[in-house]
Amino acid sequence: MSAPPAGPLSRLVPPGLRGYRTSWLRTDVVAGLTLAAVAIPETMGYTSIAGVPVVTGLYTVSEPTYTSAKPGAQSAPGLLVFRYDADLFYANANQFSDDVQQLVVGAPDPVRWLVLDCTSIPDVDYSAGAALDGLITFVHNHGAVFALAAPDPDLRAVLAKLGVLKMLNVDHIFDSVDDAVAAFRSEPAVPFNTSTSL
Repeated sequence: MSAPPAGPLSRLVPPGLRGYRTSWLRTDVVAGLTLAAVAIPETMGYTSIAGVPVVTGLYTVSEPTYTSAKPGAQSAPGLLVFRYDADLFYANANQFSDDVQQLVVGAPDPVRWLVLDCTSIPDVDYSAGAALDGLITFVHNHGAVFALAAPDPDLRAVLAKLGVLKMLNVDHIFDSVDDAVAAFRSEPAVPFNTSTSL
């Protein structure tokens, strides 16, 4: 069946639904139920991790569970959790590093921990390894911890081969973002010192 005929009742149909075909209804319902089956428990889990009422997750299912990375944003005072949803390779590695450095510099509170969420980083090439090396040095020079969350075994092997893992404390490689955030929260806040002594 095609779009409803134009007429006085067509004004009652929202513009986004004009042209909708009823033959699409079955697949749309299946897609909606699948999304709800995944998104509702995931979002409720994130709200419990964040320490807010679980019912809040029900209100936020239609919204992303993350905030876009932009200078001035932070995950918590002193904490940046950064997720990158792609391979890191020669064509994007420097932009990735520059973006993260801008987040560190632009954070409203001094960054004590930067957690790189690796769940969506399947691979890293040599150029990206060099960029990560520079980024880790940058973060450490700012007096902050650089941590990895959820690197899969293949990614860990590549990072070890590229020499990236030797720049990190083994205690700062976590199985999940939740574990990294818990470690951040368990570490006492040390006042940020901008002075250097010789």
